[in-house]
Amino acid sequence: KLTDFAGGGIEARLKAAADEWHERKRELELRRTRLASSIEKLEEEAHRSDDAEEELRSLRGQRSAVIALLREHRNEYPLSALERLGVLPNYTLVDDAITLSATLWARTKSAAGDEYHTEIVEYARSGRVAIQEFAPGNSFYAGGHRHYIDALEIGVAQEPLYETWRICPDCAYAAIEVSGETPAGCARCGGAGIADIGSRHTLLRLRKALASGSEESARVYDETDDRTRESYEIITLVDPDPADVSGAWLLSDKTFGAELCTRTRLRTLNLGISERPGEKVPIAGADRHVSRFTVCRHCGAVRETRDDRRGAKAERLHQGWCKVRSGAVPQQWDPLVLLHELTTEAIRFLVPVSMFEVDERLASFKAALLLGIRAELGGNPDHLTVTAADAPNRNGQGRRRFLVLYDEIPGGTGYLGPLADPARIKAILTAAREMIARCPCRSEGRPACHRCLLGVVDRWEYDLVRREL
Repeated sequence: KLTDFAGGGIEARLKAAADEWHERKRELELRRTRLASSIEKLEEEAHRSDDAEEELRSLRGQRSAVIALLREHRNEYPLSALERLGVLPNYTLVDDAITLSATLWARTKSAAGDEYHTEIVEYARSGRVAIQEFAPGNSFYAGGHRHYIDALEIGVAQEPLYETWRICPDCAYAAIEVSGETPAGCARCGGAGIADIGSRHTLLRLRKALASGSEESARVYDETDDRTRESYEIITLVDPDPADVSGAWLLSDKTFGAELCTRTRLRTLNLGISERPGEKVPIAGADRHVSRFTVCRHCGAVRETRDDRRGAKAERLHQGWCKVRSGAVPQQWDPLVLLHELTTEAIRFLVPVSMFEVDERLASFKAALLLGIRAELGGNPDHLTVTAADAPNRNGQGRRRFLVLYDEIPGGTGYLGPLADPARIKAILTAAREMIARCPCRSEGRPACHRCLLGVVDRWEYDLVRREL
């Protein structure tokens, strides 16, 4: 009740928020002290190598960045801090965003000696995009700079933000493991494989990725079009609770139907860099290549992104302020899978298995569905997205294939409820067919264009979409 919360609950929440704020301040002060100690140690060396000079410049830049963060933390507007700490609500109607904090430092020479100036810029992307775009090892280009992502925000070493999950090898069900308990079977499909040790994974909900470096080395010149992008093993698990599914219908003469899922969990997993060695692990009905990200428990540095494979010094694998560098604590590396979880409303379409056998056919139907929705609603509901999913067949033979239309805004906006009706679905697909038939690109010798199907799909699907399919 509100009165109970005002009488006691708010006091506990405010105290917890204040403790978290002060703990963050203390951690930044400790980082500053550790960096100063490392810098002093290097400065005492009489004859420094070029490698040591480069390390010294890096440490000084990192110290400048930590000082800037500390100053920003101390000067944070109180209402903004209360919102960030979860005491006050955030009413931004977007998918819970993931942040990239990019730090750049620049050295300038003066009569008093070298001075370091730091700029800290934050970029936000929706979770669906950021789980890959802000993943360790990737490069993010903005403001004329290349930000190389090499660390993650993981909390404190004593209580890292990791979670132990059980992920079903046969279906899309996943759940946080209850300490000391092994599940007897999957809550969705009943499979016993979820009890195996191979179904146990350590997950980190991606909230903030980190990039840092000198401004000079990060600068991108106009004359180059080179863009480095890493490739990852990404899967999306669509897990509606059967209790929240309603209005199911199926055509009598075709494998096509739909049902409204008022509460659906979509869990997107980044299993690691595709080209890295890993292991084959059964997840949701298929063997997946799982290489994971190896993360320092004490500073969040990701080993794969810092190891130059040429015998890099052990301390270079950590951030400059990491306690491991000073020998205060032993190394501790944790293999992690990245997670983004969205709970929202969705419509699940049952489609023929043959649609999944041809990428062009699947992409074209997705495009037609989104095009028809745009025509029916009379606008551009860009918060509606389509993904593919499957599940074990109830009779034990093969798998059922689905296309899932979902709302990217947490909890949903109510758009999808009326759209799940079979008459409305027919109207949507009819509208899409008419728009495709009237599009000028039909007489231009092109399979599709931005005026029809290409206007509603991602860039990587452009070559797949065809009006004939």
